[in-house]
Amino acid sequence: MDSRYNIFVSYSRKNSELVLAIVKQLQEKGFTVWIDKDGIESGDAFKTVIVRAIKMSDVFLFFSSKEANDSPWTVKEVNTAVHLKKTIIPIRMDDSDYNDSVLFDLVGLDYVDLTNEEKAGAALNKLINTLFSKTTPIEVSNIESKDTTKKTLSNVEGFEVGYDLTVYVIHKLRGQTLPKDDAMIEKELSLLGINPDLLLANLNAETMIPQLSECAIKLGRLYGKQIENSVCLGALFVLSVIAKRSNISEEFGHSYDKGIISACSQLGIADGVINRLISGSDDEMESMLEELKNLLTIKQTDNVKESLSIEDCYNNGVSCYESENYTEAADWFLKAANKGHASSQCYLGYLYAHGLGVKMSDEDAVSWYKKAAEQGDSLAQNNLGSMCREGRGVQKNVEEAARWFRIAASQGSKLAQYNLAIMYLAGSGVPQDEAEAVKWYREAAEQGLSQAQYSLGNMYRTGSGLKEKDESEAVKWFKKAAEQGLADAQHNLGYMYYNGCGTKRDVDEAVYWLKKAAAQGHYDAKSALKMIQNMKS
Repeated sequence: MDSRYNIFVSYSRKNSELVLAIVKQLQEKGFTVWIDKDGIESGDAFKTVIVRAIKMSDVFLFFSSKEANDSPWTVKEVNTAVHLKKTIIPIRMDDSDYNDSVLFDLVGLDYVDLTNEEKAGAALNKLINTLFSKTTPIEVSNIESKDTTKKTLSNVEGFEVGYDLTVYVIHKLRGQTLPKDDAMIEKELSLLGINPDLLLANLNAETMIPQLSECAIKLGRLYGKQIENSVCLGALFVLSVIAKRSNISEEFGHSYDKGIISACSQLGIADGVINRLISGSDDEMESMLEELKNLLTIKQTDNVKESLSIEDCYNNGVSCYESENYTEAADWFLKAANKGHASSQCYLGYLYAHGLGVKMSDEDAVSWYKKAAEQGDSLAQNNLGSMCREGRGVQKNVEEAARWFRIAASQGSKLAQYNLAIMYLAGSGVPQDEAEAVKWYREAAEQGLSQAQYSLGNMYRTGSGLKEKDESEAVKWFKKAAEQGLADAQHNLGYMYYNGCGTKRDVDEAVYWLKKAAAQGHYDAKSALKMIQNMKS
């Protein structure tokens, strides 16, 4: 999966010293930055890398200078950003005119003026505050991962589960199963969220029916009443066949038939089929089995979206979303969302915000986020806060953004906690308060959000918002983020080890982490490795 970035930097390498100094400040503020520092003249393959990086960034920074405006590469990057409708912020490093190829698109944009050294500090602060308002923390998706480990069952699959499980249980009672059969059924039950030990423990003829019933009920809780009925039908069908073949008492046979009638009725199977099913001969059972499967397949195709429960629609939506079938996912989520299902409303808002499976619409995204947020969905509250902060689909309102972030943060949303920390650090929508930023960074960091861990490490390294700096604590948090693969944290951790800051000096450990960051394209890590290598040689 491609990484996302807050910022894409377009510049001339002839201006590297100043540009990289500014980039470092942005990274220390917690922004993720894509910047090429080793030269973009590395072949056509890099064109794809550049386009992908621009696509995956929130904001495009163009460091305008005579050298940059003379470069065909920066012109192509700006034109790509314009085509992709990215937020572009020019940063004027000198008084040179924009290249004619980009003049029309850039001339009306507000820019950051670094041409006056006395006002450069204020200009940079303005840039940072602007970036806080236009970027979204992207260490994790705004839609946190849902539990999609269990399989989404159709009615025909539910029937087969009941059928196969009952055959297995009967064979188990007769001592006819092999170890591989046990392993297979235990794996299948585990995937369905059922503890095999509980279902199959102390199995005997007297407990077979209650335990199979409990299995059907459990699956019903997980996947809906339709699946419960399908599992019951599969199980009862096997038992009915066994009853007829074994000529067991009419009492048992009649009991199975009653169950079949009930399950078939709940599944919408016609009376004529039910009558043939319960009165059919042993020779007809195989053909009846295939007919039942076909009927259930047709019912699933024709009526599933109308008959499934809200939770079933939501689970199907998640399954489609995870397989990147966004159009189908949107259809499932809409059915559940229209019935008030908050998580489906949140997902639907996300699809509209990103144009996945539906036509991109910030207004529709805000509408669905708001419906879910007002029901207490913390993910939707966070996402709504982001839309308010960015002015997407709603009038920009940083105070309202901070309010939603706070509501979600108080419910334990780590992404909202991180967002709220950023608001306090920038003084956006709330009074600037570095101590409060530290508090919320810590809340998110303790929940494992790597970007928050990295930001908290920076606060400890500088002492911002704290009584005093604590480099050992900085090392601890950098390491947590580094272990999750965050390149900036890996670089900082390598720096701390190399210089013996907050930890015992360990060059080998420093090189280990710097190599990990460098492998992700981190320029400062690459430079540090070159420096260490030069010192050794």
